[in-house]
Amino acid sequence: MKKAFLFLFALCTYLSTQAADYKYLIIESNDGTKTTLTAVGLTLTFEGSTLKASDGTTLELTTLSRMYFSDVSAITNVNLSSSKGVTAYTPAGIKVGTYIDAEDARKQLPKGIYILEEANKKTYKSVIR
Repeated sequence: MKKAFLFLFALCTYLSTQAADYKYLIIESNDGTKTTLTAVGLTLTFEGSTLKASDGTTLELTTLSRMYFSDVSAITNVNLSSSKGVTAYTPAGIKVGTYIDAEDARKQLPKGIYILEEANKKTYKSVIR
């Protein structure tokens, strides 16, 4: 009985001291825009008044209001109404369909997160609610 109690105590202590494994670092600017960086393997460096991430992202420190870790990406809708010929993919890369434009895709797609690719190969993340 004493061994079982000690084992459970050790297990509970180990589990309670595990660090949370967040997937994303969200950096929010003063104007409310959010930049999402993948947290796994991320390295941040500061050079003067500039924040540089290992993925090539560069941000001015004077424009930043806060940074926080999250399990959910800060995906926001992008206005693609001027684009012609949009292909929609799931986040896993599965092609869902091709649409006349982004507005047409938003009307026809069910709720979810999608990657929209324009005819010129420019891609955008979009949330359909």
